[in-house]
Amino acid sequence: PNSETKPDTIITNNRFFFNHHIQPGGLGPTDHVSIEVQISALPIILPREAIPDINNTDWTQYKNLLENEPEIELDGAALPQLHQAYETLYQQLQTANSSATPMKTIQLRNNLKYTAKFKRLTKILDKYCQALITRGKTEHLNRVIKNTQQMLVDEGNLCKQQWWEEQIFKVEEAAKNNTRFWRRIKILSGKGQPKSANLKYNENGTQKSAKTDQEKTTVFTSTWKNVYKISEEENQQFDQENEEMVQQTLLRNSHKITSKLNINLQEIKDNNQQLPFNSINVALTIKELANKAPGPSKLRKPHFTNLPPNMIRNITHLFNCSYATGMYPTQFKTAEIILFPKETGEKSNPMNYRPISLLNFLGKVYAKLLNQKLVKHLEDNGIIKESQHGFRRKKSTSTLIAQLYERIAREKGTDRKTMITMILRDISKAFDKIWHKGLIYKMMQTGMNAQLLRSLSNFLHNRKAYIKT
Repeated sequence: PNSETKPDTIITNNRFFFNHHIQPGGLGPTDHVSIEVQISALPIILPREAIPDINNTDWTQYKNLLENEPEIELDGAALPQLHQAYETLYQQLQTANSSATPMKTIQLRNNLKYTAKFKRLTKILDKYCQALITRGKTEHLNRVIKNTQQMLVDEGNLCKQQWWEEQIFKVEEAAKNNTRFWRRIKILSGKGQPKSANLKYNENGTQKSAKTDQEKTTVFTSTWKNVYKISEEENQQFDQENEEMVQQTLLRNSHKITSKLNINLQEIKDNNQQLPFNSINVALTIKELANKAPGPSKLRKPHFTNLPPNMIRNITHLFNCSYATGMYPTQFKTAEIILFPKETGEKSNPMNYRPISLLNFLGKVYAKLLNQKLVKHLEDNGIIKESQHGFRRKKSTSTLIAQLYERIAREKGTDRKTMITMILRDISKAFDKIWHKGLIYKMMQTGMNAQLLRSLSNFLHNRKAYIKT
């Protein structure tokens, strides 16, 4: 080459690495040999640590494995037996899940986004193939299947083309910056796994950096533990006289907020001898809840929507026993916290992350059932003011703003010289640092029934969380 500078170092790789390969190209305008990166438009396959592949769970096998589990009867039993029954329930579910769910050792990155038409054609083809199995071959059915297959191929190619065009556009945008360009190439080739930033923290006045997952977990835990803790300065501003009054009241009424030691279902039956929870409303609540990321048990919504009737009855019985004793199960009190970096700010700052707490799905079911009873009690007795729009059915910030606009318009309409003044107040860390004893004291003043008061008091007691990095 006629270039006055030394040629770039060229690393060649003529063998495919999953979905791409790199090789030297021709001479460029600067007399340098270019590097050609060939990337497949198909989903990029990467090896990963083995995890359950819930998308391929055999739900029929899962249900069959649980159908033979015995039904629970704990009326009259002691509280430790109720704790053990929950442990047994989770063991049964996880054993069935392990048997019915294959393990996944690969993951797809940048996988194709199939259109609604593609998904619809897939379902149609499945129906035709099923008809072929049950009714046998016919000339008409073969022709329809062949046409549907061709339509599916055409639509799939269109999806691939659209995906590839999106990736090319992103590479072109990144080409303006050399670092961003090669980062994008690595992502497309499957080697650009996003890495979390090192965390900076102070230890005895010395600036240090957490690099490993274990070190980051320690830093995150020590940092976020203080977020939920009332500081000495905040505690000094507290009304000591009011605090002592609340503590004395709770101490005198400890029997009203402490779980009972034995289960007595007769105490919670209504006038028609019906228990608070039945299999129908438990199954309906399971169905209504969203399928979000699982909690520590790793059991998701499908693990409960696919339960046989005997297991739904067992869960219902456990809920009634919990309500009778006022014991909120310990399995429902542990949260797995995942931290996501905020869009702005330094990722090395452990406070510049947004925490998401993941709870066990079954705990969400029981919490919703308790919440329904709480809301009914508060609304039936006029304890919640009509002016409250947050956390109310058929009300939201939108309905509040609409009423505010209406009020302002009405005032302005009657007197154009009226000055409208609005005071907005935001309580810092209102949910993170709420005073649990004060909250229990307030619940006692509402006159709710003994079982609900015990359950909600125990709900707040001895909750735990751990951070996963």
